[in-house]
Amino acid sequence: MILLVEDFEITGAAFEEVEAIVNIPLKAIEVEVSILVRQKSTGEIFCSLRSKGEVNVSRIAQKFGGGGHVTAAGFRCFDDLNKVVNKLLKYVESKL
Repeated sequence: MILLVEDFEITGAAFEEVEAIVNIPLKAIEVEVSILVRQKSTGEIFCSLRSKGEVNVSRIAQKFGGGGHVTAAGFRCFDDLNKVVNKLLKYVESKL
């Protein structure tokens, strides 16, 4: 899931209010990893990763300079959004 600056402006949602939605996809049997990418107006990108335990998302976050726990981790950066998402998805897919 990706939330851009424009999404926050249009909806009036606060950046902090949406963090919990990263957990929703994990309710589906088929989903092993859930990713939420949020963009701030400063250009900073926050990536939250969650898993059911089969995939260690802490190791994934560490690859991108972040950290966390086996089932809940994240990282942030100032890189190009599309570049980050593409690299992250390829890396996650390699771990599935």
